[in-house]
Amino acid sequence: MVFYTGKGRKEMAKTAAEVYEERGRREGRIEGRRVGKIEGRRVGEFEGQRRTLLYQMRRKFGALPDAVVTKVEAIQSVAELDRPSERILMASSLEEMGLTEA
Repeated sequence: MVFYTGKGRKEMAKTAAEVYEERGRREGRIEGRRVGKIEGRRVGEFEGQRRTLLYQMRRKFGALPDAVVTKVEAIQSVAELDRPSERILMASSLEEMGLTEA
């Protein structure tokens, strides 16, 4: 089967396979952008939570040792970041936060 699509003065003949392939690519690009936006939003929220935790720790405990900042920046999951984010509410020292070496 051949489809004719108007492209200005030139007529281009496309097979059904070419039409479906083109449609599939277009749909794939749309889906890729949608997934990329969702992932970007998730990463942005995570980075914001990490930045907020470091800000709160600096406000509460003063200047942070590099090792503590490095440890917080190395956290890779929301669940792992939630623990010190909750501890900051009650902790009276970095040791109670569980982010310093014992």
